[in-house]
Amino acid sequence: MENQPTNPIVDETTKPQGVFGGPIGAQDELWLKEFLSRNSASVVARSRRSSNQSITNTLASATKITLNTNDFVQGITWDSTNSRFTCTTAGYYLVIGAVYYTNPGTDFPCAAYLYKNGAVFASTEIQSSAIGGDAETGMHVSDIVSLAVGDYVELYTAQNSAGALNINSAADLTYLSIPKV
Repeated sequence: MENQPTNPIVDETTKPQGVFGGPIGAQDELWLKEFLSRNSASVVARSRRSSNQSITNTLASATKITLNTNDFVQGITWDSTNSRFTCTTAGYYLVIGAVYYTNPGTDFPCAAYLYKNGAVFASTEIQSSAIGGDAETGMHVSDIVSLAVGDYVELYTAQNSAGALNINSAADLTYLSIPKV
């Protein structure tokens, strides 16, 4: 056992080595900056509603959720006029949308949709099960999608109750998130 090589990760007596061998130095810092600039985690964003939004009573046509508050936007463009994220770095993205209806009533269908360049690429539909109209109905929709520079994603919803319903504006209930994977 005495002649076995030491593991530099485990052996605390070994000096840290840089990516290019030898001590950590300027070359390693440049490499790390380049790596981080290409790392998928550097492209991430999340937007949400800051107030309730009324959604009309129809499943025939979806309503865009006008997200108006950014929690964070890094490495992607937020288009506040059109309430959507526009891709600036091509790649695969995990797009996650959440929609919650406030006091929806009982037993009606509602749906959430993710759009890419104006067309649905992922959807979910549920049947509301609120009892007495004093509960919330929520749904999540997500998918991995390939985005080219200039592609955009949006969050839509639809419902078919007895009338218009509000989506909840709580930060953790109605939002659109998009990290690059």
